[in-house]
Amino acid sequence: KTIKEAEEEALLNSNVLWGKKYVACGDSFTEGAYASKTEETWSDKFQCYKTYPFWIANRNQMTLVNEAKSGSDFTNIEGAVNAFSVDRYQAVPTDADYVTLMFGLNETSLTTEQIGTKTDNTNATLWGAYNIVFEHLITEMPYAKIGVIIADSWMPSTYAEAVKEICKYWGIPCLDLKGDS
Repeated sequence: KTIKEAEEEALLNSNVLWGKKYVACGDSFTEGAYASKTEETWSDKFQCYKTYPFWIANRNQMTLVNEAKSGSDFTNIEGAVNAFSVDRYQAVPTDADYVTLMFGLNETSLTTEQIGTKTDNTNATLWGAYNIVFEHLITEMPYAKIGVIIADSWMPSTYAEAVKEICKYWGIPCLDLKGDS
């Protein structure tokens, strides 16, 4: 073996991410909201902007599916743009090993009614949208590792707390960039 082959084998055996399929779902923080594609901002290899999914996939030699759309919403409230919970979630490849969801930057003013309750089954509330999406992902991809990222930007605490409660209810890990250290 060459040194490079030995290093790759060691990484493969010690890194649970190495060579896996990663699907990143989200809005502009995930897709990238750059004005133009430059060598600094765009990856030809992954056909995506160099945002966090790129860096994770590139470092770990993963297959990356960046299922993110700038300006999109998670819930299907009035005025929603390209809501993930309508049909985009069904486009997540069922052979994904890892799936992250990072939404909310375009839904900063959800009302209590739009956040909803854990019994909701409509994508017109945050709870209902997550119930629909999580049930689908868990059913269709029972071995995939699913996680939610809460952005630290202008995310209101009511939204962040609701997402944390939803993740706890479903047993889905949640990384709160606003509060987790």
